Amino acid sequence: MVKMMIVDDEPILREYLRSHIDWHLYGIELCNEAKNGVDALKKVKKNTPDIILVDINMPFMDGIELSERLKKEYPEMLIIILTGHSEFEYARKAIRLGVIDFITKPFEKDELLKSVIKAKNKIQKEKQEKANLENHLHFVKEWLFNYLVSSDYTYDDEQTHTLLNNLGIRMISQKYLVSCIEIDKLYQNSEELKERLLWKFAISNILYEIVKTKGNHIIFNGPEERIISILEFDDGECHDIIIEAFEKLCCLVRQYFGFTITVGTGSMQIGFRGIRKSYLDALAALQNKFILGCDRVIEYNSLNLFGLRKGLYPAAINEDILLNLRLGNFNNVETKLKEVLSYLKSQKVTVEYAYAAFMGLISLLLSYMTECGYDIQSIFGKNFSPFYEIKNKDSINEAYNWVVNLFKKALKNSTNNKITRTRKIAEAAKNYIDTHYPDQDLNINKVASNVYVNPSYLRAIYKKEFGITINEYIVNVRMNKAREHLKAGNLKMSEIAELTGFSDASYFSKCFKKHFGVSPSGYEVISM
Repeated sequence: MVKMMIVDDEPILREYLRSHIDWHLYGIELCNEAKNGVDALKKVKKNTPDIILVDINMPFMDGIELSERLKKEYPEMLIIILTGHSEFEYARKAIRLGVIDFITKPFEKDELLKSVIKAKNKIQKEKQEKANLENHLHFVKEWLFNYLVSSDYTYDDEQTHTLLNNLGIRMISQKYLVSCIEIDKLYQNSEELKERLLWKFAISNILYEIVKTKGNHIIFNGPEERIISILEFDDGECHDIIIEAFEKLCCLVRQYFGFTITVGTGSMQIGFRGIRKSYLDALAALQNKFILGCDRVIEYNSLNLFGLRKGLYPAAINEDILLNLRLGNFNNVETKLKEVLSYLKSQKVTVEYAYAAFMGLISLLLSYMTECGYDIQSIFGKNFSPFYEIKNKDSINEAYNWVVNLFKKALKNSTNNKITRTRKIAEAAKNYIDTHYPDQDLNINKVASNVYVNPSYLRAIYKKEFGITINEYIVNVRMNKAREHLKAGNLKMSEIAELTGFSDASYFSKCFKKHFGVSPSGYEVISM
Protein backbone atom coordinates (compact mmCIF):
# COMPACT_ATOMS: atom_id res chain seq x y z
CA MET A 1 0.00 0.00 0.00
CA VAL A 2 1.32 3.44 -1.03
CA LYS A 3 0.72 6.28 1.45
CA MET A 4 -0.65 9.66 0.27
CA MET A 5 -1.26 13.01 2.00
CA ILE A 6 -3.56 15.90 0.97
CA VAL A 7 -2.49 19.52 1.56
CA ASP A 8 -5.13 22.16 0.68
CA ASP A 9 -6.63 25.14 2.51
CA GLU A 10 -10.13 24.40 1.21
CA PRO A 11 -12.00 22.03 3.60
CA ILE A 12 -14.56 21.17 0.93
CA LEU A 13 -11.88 19.97 -1.48
CA ARG A 14 -10.17 17.95 1.25
CA GLU A 15 -13.50 16.37 2.14
CA TYR A 16 -14.17 15.55 -1.52
CA LEU A 17 -10.75 13.97 -2.02
CA ARG A 18 -11.12 11.99 1.19
CA SER A 19 -14.63 10.63 0.78
CA HIS A 20 -15.55 10.53 -2.90
CA ILE A 21 -12.75 8.25 -4.08
CA ASP A 22 -12.15 4.73 -2.76
CA TRP A 23 -8.37 5.07 -2.58
CA HIS A 24 -7.89 1.57 -1.10
CA LEU A 25 -9.32 0.16 -4.29
CA TYR A 26 -6.28 1.59 -6.12
CA GLY A 27 -3.71 0.56 -3.51
CA ILE A 28 -3.55 4.02 -1.90
CA GLU A 29 -3.76 4.78 1.82
CA LEU A 30 -4.69 8.34 2.89
CA CYS A 31 -2.33 8.70 5.81
CA ASN A 32 -2.92 12.39 6.65
CA GLU A 33 -4.14 15.81 5.53
CA ALA A 34 -3.09 19.42 6.22
CA LYS A 35 -4.63 22.88 5.66
CA ASN A 36 -1.39 24.71 4.75
CA GLY A 37 2.33 24.26 4.21
CA VAL A 38 3.37 24.86 7.82
CA ASP A 39 0.82 22.34 9.07
CA ALA A 40 1.97 19.88 6.41
CA LEU A 41 5.65 20.00 7.42
CA LYS A 42 4.77 19.16 11.02
CA LYS A 43 2.61 16.20 10.04
CA VAL A 44 5.02 14.85 7.42
CA LYS A 45 7.68 14.41 10.10
CA LYS A 46 5.36 12.18 12.13
CA ASN A 47 3.98 10.14 9.24
CA THR A 48 5.89 10.49 5.98
CA PRO A 49 3.81 9.82 2.84
CA ASP A 50 5.04 8.47 -0.49
CA ILE A 51 2.81 10.86 -2.50
CA ILE A 52 1.59 14.31 -1.52
CA LEU A 53 -1.17 16.37 -3.21
CA VAL A 54 -0.30 20.06 -2.75
CA ASP A 55 -2.36 23.15 -3.58
CA ILE A 56 -0.20 26.06 -4.77
CA ASN A 57 -2.20 28.94 -3.31
CA MET A 58 -2.25 28.55 0.50
CA PRO A 59 -1.71 30.94 3.46
CA PHE A 60 1.47 31.03 5.60
CA MET A 61 3.44 28.83 3.17
CA ASP A 62 2.36 28.27 -0.42
CA GLY A 63 2.68 25.07 -2.39
CA ILE A 64 5.88 26.12 -4.18
CA GLU A 65 7.78 26.83 -0.96
CA LEU A 66 6.41 23.65 0.60
CA SER A 67 7.52 21.64 -2.45
CA GLU A 68 11.03 23.12 -2.18
CA ARG A 69 11.23 22.16 1.50
CA LEU A 70 9.86 18.68 0.92
CA LYS A 71 12.20 17.93 -1.99
CA LYS A 72 15.15 19.02 0.09
CA GLU A 73 14.22 16.91 3.14
CA TYR A 74 12.45 14.01 1.40
CA PRO A 75 13.91 13.71 -2.12
CA GLU A 76 12.12 10.41 -2.85
CA MET A 77 8.67 11.84 -2.11
CA LEU A 78 6.48 12.42 -5.19
CA ILE A 79 4.56 15.70 -5.34
CA ILE A 80 1.44 16.40 -7.41
CA ILE A 81 0.51 20.09 -7.66
CA LEU A 82 -3.12 21.27 -7.66
CA THR A 83 -3.35 24.66 -9.39
CA GLY A 84 -5.79 27.23 -10.90
CA HIS A 85 -5.54 28.52 -14.49
CA SER A 86 -4.14 31.89 -13.37
CA GLU A 87 -1.28 30.18 -11.53
CA PHE A 88 0.22 28.49 -14.56
CA GLU A 89 3.60 30.17 -14.10
CA TYR A 90 3.71 28.78 -10.57
CA ALA A 91 3.02 25.36 -12.02
CA ARG A 92 5.92 25.66 -14.44
CA LYS A 93 8.20 26.55 -11.54
CA ALA A 94 6.90 23.54 -9.63
CA ILE A 95 7.75 21.27 -12.56
CA ARG A 96 11.32 22.62 -12.53
CA LEU A 97 11.47 21.74 -8.83
CA GLY A 98 10.84 18.11 -9.74
CA VAL A 99 7.16 17.59 -8.96
CA ILE A 100 5.80 14.61 -10.86
CA ASP A 101 2.63 16.25 -12.20
CA PHE A 102 0.26 19.18 -11.87
CA ILE A 103 -3.52 19.25 -12.19
CA THR A 104 -5.53 22.37 -12.92
CA LYS A 105 -8.68 23.14 -10.98
CA PRO A 106 -11.41 22.23 -11.49
CA PHE A 107 -10.48 18.67 -12.44
CA GLU A 108 -12.24 15.44 -13.23
CA LYS A 109 -12.01 12.43 -10.92
CA ASP A 110 -10.43 10.29 -13.66
CA GLU A 111 -7.80 12.95 -14.33
CA LEU A 112 -6.76 12.96 -10.67
CA LEU A 113 -6.76 9.15 -10.48
CA LYS A 114 -4.62 8.90 -13.60
CA SER A 115 -2.03 11.24 -12.07
CA VAL A 116 -2.02 9.51 -8.66
CA ILE A 117 -1.80 6.01 -10.19
CA LYS A 118 1.07 7.21 -12.38
CA ALA A 119 2.88 8.34 -9.20
CA LYS A 120 2.04 5.07 -7.41
CA ASN A 121 3.40 2.99 -10.29
CA LYS A 122 6.59 5.05 -10.32
CA ILE A 123 7.04 4.50 -6.58
CA GLN A 124 6.45 0.76 -6.86
CA LYS A 125 8.85 0.48 -9.78
CA GLU A 126 11.55 2.39 -7.90
CA LYS A 127 10.99 0.27 -4.78
CA GLN A 128 11.31 -2.90 -6.85
CA GLU A 129 14.46 -1.63 -8.53
CA LYS A 130 15.87 -0.66 -5.14
CA ALA A 131 14.97 -4.08 -3.73
CA ASN A 132 16.61 -5.76 -6.72
CA LEU A 133 19.71 -3.63 -6.26
CA GLU A 134 19.84 -4.36 -2.54
CA ASN A 135 19.34 -8.04 -3.23
CA HIS A 136 22.13 -7.98 -5.80
CA LEU A 137 24.33 -6.04 -3.40
CA HIS A 138 23.56 -8.60 -0.69
CA PHE A 139 24.75 -11.43 -2.95
CA VAL A 140 27.86 -9.47 -3.91
CA LYS A 141 28.66 -8.97 -0.21
CA GLU A 142 28.02 -12.65 0.58
CA TRP A 143 30.31 -13.65 -2.28
CA LEU A 144 33.08 -11.31 -1.13
CA PHE A 145 32.82 -12.41 2.51
CA ASN A 146 32.96 -16.09 1.56
CA TYR A 147 35.84 -15.33 -0.78
CA LEU A 148 37.60 -13.53 2.07
CA VAL A 149 37.71 -16.72 4.19
CA SER A 150 38.49 -19.06 1.28
CA SER A 151 41.87 -20.46 0.26
CA ASP A 152 41.48 -18.72 -3.13
CA TYR A 153 41.66 -15.20 -1.68
CA THR A 154 44.57 -13.31 -3.27
CA TYR A 155 43.87 -9.59 -2.66
CA ASP A 156 46.22 -7.64 -0.43
CA ASP A 157 44.99 -5.53 2.50
CA GLU A 158 44.76 -2.33 0.47
CA GLN A 159 42.67 -3.96 -2.26
CA THR A 160 40.41 -5.55 0.36
CA HIS A 161 39.94 -2.21 2.11
CA THR A 162 38.91 -0.61 -1.21
CA LEU A 163 36.45 -3.40 -1.99
CA LEU A 164 34.80 -3.16 1.41
CA ASN A 165 34.58 0.63 1.19
CA ASN A 166 32.89 0.37 -2.21
CA LEU A 167 30.26 -1.84 -0.58
CA GLY A 168 29.74 0.65 2.23
CA ILE A 169 31.59 -1.41 4.84
CA ARG A 170 34.09 0.37 7.07
CA MET A 171 36.78 -1.75 8.68
CA ILE A 172 39.41 0.57 10.08
CA SER A 173 41.27 -1.56 12.61
CA GLN A 174 43.83 -4.24 11.88
CA LYS A 175 42.72 -6.79 14.46
CA TYR A 176 40.17 -9.44 13.46
CA LEU A 177 38.59 -12.53 14.94
CA VAL A 178 36.42 -14.98 13.01
CA SER A 179 33.74 -17.16 14.60
CA CYS A 180 31.68 -20.00 13.12
CA ILE A 181 28.15 -20.63 14.37
CA GLU A 182 26.46 -23.97 13.75
CA ILE A 183 22.88 -24.93 14.54
CA ASP A 184 23.05 -28.25 16.38
CA LYS A 185 21.12 -31.13 14.79
CA LEU A 186 20.11 -28.75 12.00
CA TYR A 187 18.66 -31.32 9.61
CA GLN A 188 16.93 -33.23 12.39
CA ASN A 189 15.21 -30.04 13.57
CA SER A 190 14.10 -29.00 10.10
CA GLU A 191 14.10 -30.52 6.64
CA GLU A 192 12.73 -27.30 5.11
CA LEU A 193 15.36 -25.03 3.55
CA LYS A 194 13.10 -22.01 3.99
CA GLU A 195 12.78 -22.64 7.72
CA ARG A 196 16.53 -23.13 8.14
CA LEU A 197 17.22 -19.86 6.30
CA LEU A 198 14.73 -18.09 8.58
CA TRP A 199 16.48 -19.47 11.66
CA LYS A 200 19.87 -18.33 10.42
CA PHE A 201 18.46 -14.90 9.59
CA ALA A 202 17.05 -14.60 13.11
CA ILE A 203 20.30 -15.75 14.75
CA SER A 204 22.29 -13.28 12.63
CA ASN A 205 19.98 -10.45 13.72
CA ILE A 206 20.31 -11.38 17.39
CA LEU A 207 24.09 -11.49 17.06
CA TYR A 208 24.04 -8.10 15.32
CA GLU A 209 22.11 -6.58 18.24
CA ILE A 210 24.58 -8.07 20.73
CA VAL A 211 27.78 -6.93 19.00
CA LYS A 212 26.71 -3.68 17.31
CA THR A 213 28.25 -1.58 20.09
CA LYS A 214 31.38 -3.68 20.42
CA GLY A 215 33.16 -2.79 17.20
CA ASN A 216 32.80 -3.14 13.45
CA HIS A 217 31.57 -6.52 12.32
CA ILE A 218 30.53 -8.62 9.33
CA ILE A 219 27.92 -11.38 9.70
CA PHE A 220 27.10 -13.65 6.76
CA ASN A 221 26.05 -17.15 5.69
CA GLY A 222 29.10 -19.33 5.17
CA PRO A 223 29.71 -22.83 3.80
CA GLU A 224 27.82 -25.88 5.10
CA GLU A 225 24.93 -23.78 6.47
CA ARG A 226 27.10 -22.09 9.08
CA ILE A 227 26.87 -18.44 10.12
CA ILE A 228 30.22 -16.66 10.01
CA SER A 229 31.10 -13.48 11.87
CA ILE A 230 34.19 -11.35 11.43
CA LEU A 231 34.63 -9.01 14.38
CA GLU A 232 37.04 -6.08 14.35
CA PHE A 233 38.56 -4.91 17.62
CA ASP A 234 40.93 -2.24 18.84
CA ASP A 235 44.02 -3.26 20.75
CA GLY A 236 42.55 -2.15 24.06
CA GLU A 237 39.45 -4.31 23.84
CA CYS A 238 39.29 -7.49 25.84
CA HIS A 239 39.01 -10.97 24.41
CA ASP A 240 36.44 -11.82 27.11
CA ILE A 241 33.95 -9.47 25.43
CA ILE A 242 33.75 -11.81 22.45
CA ILE A 243 33.18 -14.92 24.52
CA GLU A 244 30.56 -13.17 26.65
CA ALA A 245 28.72 -12.04 23.50
CA PHE A 246 28.58 -15.54 22.03
CA GLU A 247 27.59 -17.14 25.33
CA LYS A 248 24.70 -14.67 25.46
CA LEU A 249 23.78 -15.64 21.89
CA CYS A 250 23.73 -19.35 22.83
CA CYS A 251 21.49 -18.58 25.79
CA LEU A 252 19.02 -16.47 23.77
CA VAL A 253 18.75 -19.02 20.97
CA ARG A 254 18.12 -21.81 23.47
CA GLN A 255 15.53 -19.69 25.27
CA TYR A 256 13.55 -18.39 22.29
CA PHE A 257 13.95 -21.02 19.58
CA GLY A 258 14.00 -24.30 21.48
CA PHE A 259 17.15 -25.59 19.79
CA THR A 260 20.85 -25.00 20.46
CA ILE A 261 23.87 -23.65 18.64
CA THR A 262 27.59 -24.21 19.04
CA VAL A 263 30.14 -21.47 18.36
CA GLY A 264 33.78 -21.95 17.46
CA THR A 265 35.95 -18.85 17.89
CA GLY A 266 39.25 -18.52 16.05
CA SER A 267 42.48 -16.81 16.99
CA MET A 268 42.93 -13.04 16.85
CA GLN A 269 44.77 -12.13 13.64
CA ILE A 270 46.32 -8.97 12.19
CA GLY A 271 45.25 -7.67 8.77
CA PHE A 272 42.70 -8.88 6.24
CA ARG A 273 45.01 -11.67 5.07
CA GLY A 274 44.89 -13.09 8.60
CA ILE A 275 41.11 -13.56 8.42
CA ARG A 276 41.52 -16.88 6.61
CA LYS A 277 43.76 -18.23 9.40
CA SER A 278 41.29 -17.13 12.08
CA TYR A 279 38.48 -18.79 10.12
CA LEU A 280 40.35 -22.12 9.93
CA ASP A 281 41.04 -21.92 13.66
CA ALA A 282 37.34 -21.27 14.30
CA LEU A 283 36.45 -24.36 12.24
CA ALA A 284 38.98 -26.43 14.19
CA ALA A 285 37.42 -25.24 17.44
CA LEU A 286 33.90 -25.94 16.18
CA GLN A 287 34.78 -29.48 15.10
CA ASN A 288 35.69 -30.28 18.69
CA LYS A 289 32.04 -30.11 19.68
CA PHE A 290 32.10 -33.78 18.64
CA ILE A 291 34.28 -34.42 21.70
CA LEU A 292 33.29 -31.57 24.05
CA GLY A 293 29.55 -31.48 23.30
CA CYS A 294 27.09 -29.00 21.78
CA ASP A 295 25.43 -25.81 23.07
CA ARG A 296 28.63 -24.02 24.01
CA VAL A 297 31.33 -21.61 22.90
CA ILE A 298 34.58 -23.38 22.04
CA GLU A 299 37.67 -21.17 21.92
CA TYR A 300 40.50 -22.19 19.65
CA ASN A 301 43.05 -20.77 22.06
CA SER A 302 41.67 -22.92 24.90
CA LEU A 303 42.26 -26.16 23.00
CA ASN A 304 45.54 -27.91 23.65
CA LEU A 305 45.53 -29.29 20.12
CA PHE A 306 49.06 -30.60 20.19
CA GLY A 307 48.49 -32.24 23.55
CA LEU A 308 45.40 -33.93 22.16
CA ARG A 309 47.26 -35.86 19.50
CA LYS A 310 47.85 -39.05 21.46
CA GLY A 311 47.72 -42.62 20.30
CA LEU A 312 44.55 -44.62 19.95
CA TYR A 313 43.23 -47.19 22.42
CA PRO A 314 45.31 -50.34 23.08
CA ALA A 315 45.39 -52.82 20.18
CA ALA A 316 44.59 -55.71 22.55
CA ILE A 317 41.02 -54.39 22.79
CA ASN A 318 40.52 -55.14 19.10
CA GLU A 319 41.66 -58.73 19.61
CA ASP A 320 39.22 -59.16 22.48
CA ILE A 321 36.38 -57.67 20.43
CA LEU A 322 37.07 -59.99 17.51
CA LEU A 323 37.26 -63.05 19.75
CA ASN A 324 33.93 -62.23 21.39
CA LEU A 325 32.35 -61.51 18.03
CA ARG A 326 33.30 -65.00 16.92
CA LEU A 327 31.96 -66.44 20.16
CA GLY A 328 28.74 -64.47 19.72
CA ASN A 329 29.10 -62.84 23.14
CA PHE A 330 27.61 -59.36 22.70
CA ASN A 331 27.85 -58.41 26.37
CA ASN A 332 31.61 -58.79 26.26
CA VAL A 333 31.77 -56.97 22.92
CA GLU A 334 29.82 -54.04 24.37
CA THR A 335 32.06 -53.95 27.43
CA LYS A 336 35.11 -53.62 25.18
CA LEU A 337 33.41 -50.95 23.06
CA LYS A 338 32.71 -48.97 26.23
CA GLU A 339 36.40 -49.22 27.07
CA VAL A 340 37.19 -47.62 23.71
CA LEU A 341 34.75 -44.77 24.36
CA SER A 342 36.13 -44.23 27.86
CA TYR A 343 39.67 -44.16 26.50
CA LEU A 344 38.84 -41.61 23.80
CA LYS A 345 37.15 -39.32 26.32
CA SER A 346 39.84 -39.60 28.98
CA GLN A 347 42.64 -38.95 26.47
CA LYS A 348 40.73 -35.97 24.97
CA VAL A 349 41.70 -36.99 21.47
CA THR A 350 41.11 -34.77 18.46
CA VAL A 351 38.03 -35.18 16.29
CA GLU A 352 40.14 -36.81 13.58
CA TYR A 353 41.46 -39.40 16.03
CA ALA A 354 37.94 -40.15 17.25
CA TYR A 355 36.80 -40.62 13.64
CA ALA A 356 39.74 -42.92 13.01
CA ALA A 357 38.98 -44.96 16.14
CA PHE A 358 35.35 -45.49 15.17
CA MET A 359 36.27 -46.35 11.60
CA GLY A 360 38.79 -48.85 12.97
CA LEU A 361 36.05 -50.55 14.97
CA ILE A 362 33.77 -50.65 11.94
CA SER A 363 36.60 -52.05 9.81
CA LEU A 364 37.08 -54.78 12.41
CA LEU A 365 33.37 -55.58 12.29
CA LEU A 366 33.30 -55.69 8.49
CA SER A 367 36.34 -58.00 8.43
CA TYR A 368 34.52 -60.35 10.80
CA MET A 369 31.40 -60.26 8.61
CA THR A 370 33.44 -60.93 5.46
CA GLU A 371 35.15 -63.82 7.22
CA CYS A 372 31.72 -65.26 8.00
CA GLY A 373 30.55 -64.79 4.43
CA TYR A 374 27.78 -62.35 5.31
CA ASP A 375 26.28 -60.03 2.72
CA ILE A 376 27.12 -56.64 4.25
CA GLN A 377 24.78 -54.80 1.90
CA SER A 378 21.78 -56.92 2.85
CA ILE A 379 22.41 -56.34 6.56
CA PHE A 380 23.33 -52.63 6.58
CA GLY A 381 21.62 -51.47 3.38
CA LYS A 382 22.73 -50.46 -0.10
CA ASN A 383 23.67 -46.92 0.92
CA PHE A 384 25.79 -47.94 3.90
CA SER A 385 28.39 -45.18 4.31
CA PRO A 386 29.92 -45.37 7.81
CA PHE A 387 32.33 -42.45 7.58
CA TYR A 388 29.57 -40.14 6.35
CA GLU A 389 27.30 -41.29 9.18
CA ILE A 390 29.96 -40.77 11.85
CA LYS A 391 30.92 -37.32 10.55
CA ASN A 392 27.28 -36.27 10.68
CA LYS A 393 26.87 -37.16 14.34
CA ASP A 394 26.89 -34.18 16.67
CA SER A 395 28.79 -35.83 19.51
CA ILE A 396 31.09 -38.68 20.36
CA ASN A 397 28.27 -40.34 22.32
CA GLU A 398 25.95 -40.29 19.29
CA ALA A 399 28.67 -41.79 17.10
CA TYR A 400 29.38 -44.45 19.72
CA ASN A 401 25.71 -45.45 19.97
CA TRP A 402 25.50 -45.72 16.19
CA VAL A 403 28.56 -48.00 16.09
CA VAL A 404 27.18 -50.17 18.91
CA ASN A 405 23.97 -50.65 16.92
CA LEU A 406 26.03 -51.85 13.95
CA PHE A 407 27.61 -54.50 16.17
CA LYS A 408 24.17 -55.51 17.46
CA LYS A 409 22.88 -55.97 13.91
CA ALA A 410 25.92 -58.02 12.93
CA LEU A 411 25.70 -60.27 15.99
CA LYS A 412 21.97 -60.78 15.51
CA ASN A 413 22.77 -62.08 12.04
CA SER A 414 25.66 -64.06 13.50
CA THR A 415 23.36 -65.88 15.93
CA ASN A 416 21.14 -66.94 13.05
CA ASN A 417 24.14 -68.26 11.09
CA LYS A 418 26.42 -69.46 13.86
CA ILE A 419 26.56 -73.14 12.76
CA THR A 420 27.48 -72.22 9.20
CA ARG A 421 30.10 -69.75 10.36
CA THR A 422 31.96 -72.06 12.75
CA ARG A 423 31.93 -74.85 10.18
CA LYS A 424 33.37 -72.49 7.60
CA ILE A 425 36.25 -71.50 9.89
CA ALA A 426 36.97 -75.12 10.78
CA GLU A 427 36.94 -76.09 7.10
CA ALA A 428 39.35 -73.25 6.31
CA ALA A 429 41.73 -74.51 9.01
CA LYS A 430 41.45 -78.07 7.70
CA ASN A 431 42.20 -76.94 4.14
CA TYR A 432 45.21 -74.97 5.34
CA ILE A 433 46.61 -78.05 7.10
CA ASP A 434 46.00 -80.21 4.02
CA THR A 435 48.09 -77.79 1.97
CA HIS A 436 50.83 -76.90 4.47
CA TYR A 437 51.46 -80.20 6.31
CA PRO A 438 55.09 -80.32 4.99
CA ASP A 439 55.83 -77.15 7.02
CA GLN A 440 57.91 -78.28 10.00
CA ASP A 441 56.72 -75.23 12.00
CA LEU A 442 53.04 -75.97 11.44
CA ASN A 443 51.05 -75.67 14.68
CA ILE A 444 47.71 -74.40 15.96
CA ASN A 445 48.97 -70.82 16.34
CA LYS A 446 50.07 -70.68 12.73
CA VAL A 447 46.82 -72.19 11.47
CA ALA A 448 44.73 -69.79 13.60
CA SER A 449 46.70 -66.81 12.33
CA ASN A 450 46.07 -67.80 8.73
CA VAL A 451 42.32 -68.22 9.19
CA TYR A 452 42.18 -64.99 11.24
CA VAL A 453 40.90 -66.40 14.50
CA ASN A 454 42.16 -66.75 18.03
CA PRO A 455 43.95 -70.11 18.73
CA SER A 456 41.69 -70.83 21.70
CA TYR A 457 38.59 -70.23 19.62
CA LEU A 458 39.91 -72.38 16.75
CA ARG A 459 40.81 -75.21 19.15
CA ALA A 460 37.24 -75.20 20.52
CA ILE A 461 35.32 -75.07 17.24
CA TYR A 462 37.60 -77.54 15.42
CA LYS A 463 37.11 -80.20 18.08
CA LYS A 464 33.36 -79.51 18.02
CA GLU A 465 33.07 -79.70 14.22
CA PHE A 466 35.37 -82.69 13.48
CA GLY A 467 35.61 -84.55 16.77
CA ILE A 468 39.41 -84.42 16.91
CA THR A 469 41.95 -81.79 17.87
CA ILE A 470 43.96 -79.80 15.38
CA ASN A 471 47.20 -81.44 16.50
CA GLU A 472 45.63 -84.86 16.00
CA TYR A 473 44.53 -83.90 12.51
CA ILE A 474 48.00 -82.59 11.61
CA VAL A 475 49.52 -85.91 12.69
CA ASN A 476 46.86 -87.86 10.75
CA VAL A 477 47.53 -85.95 7.55
CA ARG A 478 51.30 -86.36 7.85
CA MET A 479 51.11 -90.07 8.62
CA ASN A 480 48.73 -90.77 5.74
CA LYS A 481 51.00 -88.86 3.34
CA ALA A 482 54.03 -90.77 4.65
CA ARG A 483 52.22 -94.07 4.08
CA GLU A 484 51.52 -93.05 0.47
CA HIS A 485 55.21 -92.29 -0.10
CA LEU A 486 56.21 -95.64 1.44
CA LYS A 487 53.82 -97.48 -0.86
CA ALA A 488 55.41 -95.74 -3.86
CA GLY A 489 58.79 -97.06 -2.73
CA ASN A 490 60.92 -94.50 -4.56
CA LEU A 491 62.08 -92.25 -1.69
CA LYS A 492 64.55 -92.55 1.14
CA MET A 493 63.27 -92.47 4.72
CA SER A 494 64.90 -89.09 5.34
CA GLU A 495 63.21 -87.67 2.24
CA ILE A 496 59.79 -88.94 3.31
CA ALA A 497 60.34 -87.47 6.77
CA GLU A 498 61.17 -84.06 5.30
CA LEU A 499 58.19 -84.15 2.89
CA THR A 500 55.80 -84.80 5.77
CA GLY A 501 57.04 -82.08 8.11
CA PHE A 502 59.69 -83.90 10.17
CA SER A 503 63.25 -82.60 10.47
CA ASP A 504 64.52 -85.80 12.10
CA ALA A 505 64.13 -89.22 10.39
CA SER A 506 64.35 -91.20 13.65
CA TYR A 507 61.63 -89.09 15.26
CA PHE A 508 59.52 -89.61 12.13
CA SER A 509 59.97 -93.39 12.46
CA LYS A 510 58.97 -93.27 16.12
CA CYS A 511 55.79 -91.28 15.31
CA PHE A 512 54.90 -93.58 12.39
CA LYS A 513 55.18 -96.72 14.54
CA LYS A 514 53.09 -95.12 17.28
CA HIS A 515 50.40 -94.19 14.77
CA PHE A 516 50.24 -97.41 12.70
CA GLY A 517 51.76 -100.00 15.10
CA VAL A 518 54.54 -100.78 12.66
CA SER A 519 57.81 -99.05 11.71
CA PRO A 520 58.18 -97.32 8.34
CA SER A 521 60.59 -99.99 7.11
CA GLY A 522 58.25 -102.74 8.27
CA TYR A 523 55.31 -101.09 6.53
CA GLU A 524 57.39 -100.79 3.39
CA VAL A 525 58.01 -104.56 3.42
CA ILE A 526 54.34 -105.36 4.05
CA SER A 527 53.13 -103.12 1.25
CA MET A 528 55.49 -104.58 -1.37
